[in-house]
Amino acid sequence: MATINDVAKKAGVSKTTVSRYLNQQFDSMTAETKQRVAAAIAELEYTPNMVARGLKVKGMQTIGVIVANVLNPYSTEITRGIEDYCISKGFNMVLCNADDRPEKQQDYIRMLHAKQIDGFIIQPADGSIGGLIDLWQKEIPLVLIDRSLPELEVDTVLVDNRKGMREAVTYLHSLGHQKIALLTPPPKKISSRQERIEGFLEAFSSNQCESNDAYLEIYDPDPEGLYRAIKGLHEKKHPPTALITINGRVTLETLVVLKDLNLQIPYDFSLLGFDNPEWAQIVEPPLTTIEQPTYQMGVAAAELILRQITKERRGRTKQKRIELDTKLVVRESCQPPSN
Repeated sequence: MATINDVAKKAGVSKTTVSRYLNQQFDSMTAETKQRVAAAIAELEYTPNMVARGLKVKGMQTIGVIVANVLNPYSTEITRGIEDYCISKGFNMVLCNADDRPEKQQDYIRMLHAKQIDGFIIQPADGSIGGLIDLWQKEIPLVLIDRSLPELEVDTVLVDNRKGMREAVTYLHSLGHQKIALLTPPPKKISSRQERIEGFLEAFSSNQCESNDAYLEIYDPDPEGLYRAIKGLHEKKHPPTALITINGRVTLETLVVLKDLNLQIPYDFSLLGFDNPEWAQIVEPPLTTIEQPTYQMGVAAAELILRQITKERRGRTKQKRIELDTKLVVRESCQPPSN
């Protein structure tokens, strides 16, 4: 493999000149010199040692992104926003999938930190602070996305989950639904789930509805848990007429269960999903959803982390919390109750 010395010799310049070219320090470099160095790099197929360069300039121009579940379209859209913004600013992105397992998240934090990356954007796995406290204490650039951790005063990008859920309930009430169920796996320490549950219950209080009209259905996370929950709701003496799902994955699983139980939307249940995946508009009937600005969340997180890295925000400045609004997308899965 060609070295920087080979490039310098081929171009007839010093090693320092080649290094300045690689770091885009062109201020006192003539066009002819730039052309000779570029030609030598191309002819020799020279690839800079990025690790060595990063150690010299005290930065790898790389962001580490750790998401809870890389298969979730929600995470995909967020990471696309991060990547697009980083690339526009000359930074790279390394994406890691924690599978919502705190121990896997901690392993990735250790690995990325050892590789001298410049900063982290993390969707905390199951609300875990493992490994995050160490980054915070060392003042390593860190931004949390989608989920907040009260223990850490770090920059965070979220959506207004409570407001979005209140809007969902209010919309269903406007159609005439009084008894409404929220389907969710255990919230654990995941702040976004907890906030949506709180918003659901707040909506009944603010709409002056009977508290027993709010069916908070926290189902067991085993393969049959959601099936038992929906079947139990349908068999109640006074069943809910509308279902809200806590996120896009639960929405998809709910559609499967409803089909297995031969229950039809919107006749047996109206269905409203929190998240607006692409498939929501092509299922039958198309789903009413609460849309989250996922791409914009990614862009906002990337902007915050680069401001930290480039020292626009120095030291332990006050935590910046960005909370974006959701949007109700009305389709055909929610209709006035038939009974």
